[in-house]
Amino acid sequence: MSDGIKRRYVYDHDTVKRFADTCPMMVSRGGEAQPCDKPAVALRWVDAHDGSYHATPVCVNHCRKGEMVELRKVFEGIADVRS
Repeated sequence: MSDGIKRRYVYDHDTVKRFADTCPMMVSRGGEAQPCDKPAVALRWVDAHDGSYHATPVCVNHCRKGEMVELRKVFEGIADVRS
């Protein structure tokens, strides 16, 4: 990174696989913060506010260009490695 800050990227396959079906990002519904729960379509690097970024499954609405990879590609890559 050009700002000189050292960042740590965390990818935990078991956690991603377990929670890959729905988006855990928080949204406001009726004034309450709740998980989005829409179908996840990609992994996004989410800032954990401790200098690390965690791979998190997200829906189409919570994707950000340049910092995501489609879940389909993640699991295809894993299948290729295992075969």
